[in-house]
Amino acid sequence: MVQFRVRAQSLGEVAAQLQGVIAVFDSHVQQTASVVSGVVDASWVGEDADKFAEQWEVWNASALTLRASLTTLAVQLGTAEASYTSNESGLQSGFTGRRQVNQGIVGGAASVSTNVAGGRRYAAEVKEARGEAQLASSGSGGSFIAGGSIAARAAQSQGDNKSNNTASAASQKAEGETDG
Repeated sequence: MVQFRVRAQSLGEVAAQLQGVIAVFDSHVQQTASVVSGVVDASWVGEDADKFAEQWEVWNASALTLRASLTTLAVQLGTAEASYTSNESGLQSGFTGRRQVNQGIVGGAASVSTNVAGGRRYAAEVKEARGEAQLASSGSGGSFIAGGSIAARAAQSQGDNKSNNTASAASQKAEGETDG
């Protein structure tokens, strides 16, 4: 399959060249007409002159048809250049707009990702806080690994043991006083 690559600017350049060709063509037709009319109108008469005059009219009509074709082609190339340029501009602005939309989507996805990560951290903190609260309310026993809860449990256990030892000593002393 044959493929052609066309630049919009090339179409405009060819249209301008055709306008130049049309100007040269018009000049040649005028020069030829002045030479022919000088010969035919001035000194040539008879049947051959009449036949030549008929053919000369056919030639002039053909020249006008050729000129019209060249003019139409130049105009169509100029129109094609404008259409290509317009389409390329439209496509480029469409791609630019799409790129901006895509950047917005990517930014939105990053924001959602950040929010999800924040939500997960919050959920972990809430879970840890609930676990610590359950350990604190259930008294000593077992260990829960989260943050500083082991150290807190150890300190609480030591405090409970001191309280128990003090309470035991006080009750033994009270028993000794009542026994005695």
